[in-house]
Amino acid sequence: MTSVSAPGGDAQRPWWTSNRALVLWCGLGAVWLGAAHLDWFEPLTAHSDRDGLYKLQGIADDPSFRALWHYFWGDDPQRVHTFRPLAAAALWGEWHLFGFTRWPYYLVNLGWLWATALTVTVMARRLRVPEPWATLAGPLLLLWPTLGTQSVAGGIATRHDELCTLFGLWALLALLAWRDGGGRRALWAYLGWALAACLSKEQGLILLPLGVILGAGTSWRRLAATVGGSVVVGLVYLRWYAFAVAHMASEAHRSHTFGGMLDLLLHRGVGTSGRLFAYNLAWYPTDTVSQLYAGGWAALTSMIMWKSALLGVLTLAGWYLIWRDHRRLGGVILLYKVVIYLPVLPLHDTWPWYVYMPHVLDPVLYAAMGCALWRRTPPWRVVHRWLDERGLLLRIGPRRNGAE
Repeated sequence: MTSVSAPGGDAQRPWWTSNRALVLWCGLGAVWLGAAHLDWFEPLTAHSDRDGLYKLQGIADDPSFRALWHYFWGDDPQRVHTFRPLAAAALWGEWHLFGFTRWPYYLVNLGWLWATALTVTVMARRLRVPEPWATLAGPLLLLWPTLGTQSVAGGIATRHDELCTLFGLWALLALLAWRDGGGRRALWAYLGWALAACLSKEQGLILLPLGVILGAGTSWRRLAATVGGSVVVGLVYLRWYAFAVAHMASEAHRSHTFGGMLDLLLHRGVGTSGRLFAYNLAWYPTDTVSQLYAGGWAALTSMIMWKSALLGVLTLAGWYLIWRDHRRLGGVILLYKVVIYLPVLPLHDTWPWYVYMPHVLDPVLYAAMGCALWRRTPPWRVVHRWLDERGLLLRIGPRRNGAE
């Protein structure tokens, strides 16, 4: 059996968990996502993708370099009071290549999602999810897409969500490397990618307080560097944002301002917000309880309710095992989901692409849960031992006896 050396040890990695195989699996996942969820023959109209059409029309009205420069100091091509210059610049370049033909934008979307899937597996390995489960995490993002993933794959204006999420994951990887003893290059990478995420969508700003929280528990020197760098990047972005807003001709919709989003959050019903928030954290039993509350005894005859109940039991067991055996992994993902989801809670059920970023690490969580359940549930435990004895599995995380 062909194998390659695993990083950080002398164990052998099966070929189907190698980096080359990962590229292939994520590519096949992108093909599946495109074939199963995208309509390649639907033309670009105000009905099929209104925001995307209006952004491209804005670029077509002025395709000059002067307009491209203006995106970094004013409104974006759609003129809806948004400051997302990196995403606007990407669409500017794509329009010069593709015009109003819709399907090439789908290919670009799938390319960004493919890169994100690769990053998800890198994140799983950084958080020490054992193989082959870590390799499974990336393709799972595309093979089992959430509503948010499907929406960003099928849109043109959602380019900012794809870029913000990808840059945000790169920032988080660099931050974890810095937290684990990496050099200053890791800190600069975190700050640079965090700023790039902010310039792709305002949602990226929440990465900075997330970085400060994750920086706790390190040395005072590293914590001070993390906090100081995050504050500087945040102030630079907010000043840049304020300057751009002052040069916008359009008036802001409240969903495009920080104050408007806070107002929407505070005016959502407490029960609705709490249920949605718990569901985002993969506490699925709350969904089962809400179905029983809404449908009464009649809900017991619903297959959807029983599927929800089964998912709730499995995820509760998974959360328990993760918190017992992989507490760092569970803590990082839980903190990420809490911090990233809160700002978009008011609009999550209005525009589904808002939940793409909060759910992007779900495959890492599911891979870790699957690994924990597999190892501790007979007869899977017997199968796992048989595979492990024959070198078909690679344990990247610490062994039970504490040895690497």
